Parts: sequence; structure tokens; C-alpha cells
Amino acid sequence: MYHAVQYRRFYGKIMASSKPLEDSDELLERAGAGMGLMHYPNVLLTGKVQSPMLIGFRKPTIVLPYKLYGENELVMILRHELTHYKHHDLWYKLILLCANALHWFNPLVWIAFVLAGKDMEMSCDEAVIKRLGVDIRADYSASLLRLATHRKILSGMPLAFGEGDTKGRVLNMAKWKKPTKWVVAICVLLCLCVVIVCAFNPEEE
Repeated sequence: MYHAVQYRRFYGKIMASSKPLEDSDELLERAGAGMGLMHYPNVLLTGKVQSPMLIGFRKPTIVLPYKLYGENELVMILRHELTHYKHHDLWYKLILLCANALHWFNPLVWIAFVLAGKDMEMSCDEAVIKRLGVDIRADYSASLLRLATHRKILSGMPLAFGEGDTKGRVLNMAKWKKPTKWVVAICVLLCLCVVIVCAFNPEEE
């Protein structure tokens, strides 16, 4: 209940103090190229946040702080948040938050919540690099460091570009390499084998 009230207040402040980003449609088209999205979230500017983030369940919205952005930087940031949007990460984070609230006494649930949040951010980072190319890693890392909050914006819900383990994300990008075709093929083959075995494994009586 506390998280719900806190989130509603935060969302209300954002909506009351924001304005639409100019040329957002063109930027979203560039950032979302190849993602297969039928609709794009709105993009708003506000002085109430320090880092870009995705908020809103019924009407997802990308929120950007008032800062000077280069066009390519905006495309990278929007691509990151659109990946959250495509993966429905807000809903997954809500499920994790509910599990955390129900099992607050279990340290393993807390650990899972933290690790899942880090995994979401790193997954989006890797998706951006995979699409836009490894050459953007330096610029992307610079944007990440420039927009880093170094603290939790709001316990639980918003998915912020610069929130969380910034150092770990930068190091992860530095080590990232595009998987070779044979590695991808082996992973797909293993998944198919598991599915086939599970499908044809006779039930025990």
C-alpha cells in the first residue's frame, strides 16, 4: 500500500509538471526501428526527475529531465526505454514488488528483486548496443554516467536510464560482444531439445 501511494504521488507530480518533447515522433521512429512496435509511448520533459525513465501502466510514458541532449544521445536513451516498454518490464517489476511485499522476511526474495532489476537494465543496455553497434559504447557509457542518479529514485517501480549499478552496467558494456552465429545456433538447438524431451516424456503413473 505504501508503494502504491508513493507511486501515485510521484506520477501525479510528473504529469502536472511536464510538457511534450518536440519532434518526439521522428525520434521515436528512429529509436524504435526494427523493434516491431505498433504504438509508441508519449515522451515528456520535466524538472521533477534526474534521469530518463518509463512510468505508467495504463498509458506508458517516457519521461526525460530538462537537460541538453544531442540527437544521437536521445535516440540511444529512447531505444533503452522502448526496450523496457516492449518487454513489459514495468509489469514484471510490479510482480516482483508484490512478491517482495508478501515475503519481506525472506532475504532470498530481496536478493532476487535486486538482481532482477539489474538484469532488466543490462538487458536493455545490450539491446541498444546490439542494434546501434558496438561503436556507440563510449558515447552510451558517457550518457549513462552523465545521467546517473547514484540513488534510488522511487522504491520499486520506475525504470530509470541512470538508476542502479552504473559502474556494473558500464563494465558489462565494455565486455559485451555480439554472440557468434554458432553460439546462437547451439542455444536454439538446446532449447528445442528440452522442449522435445518435455513434450514426449511419458507421464509417470
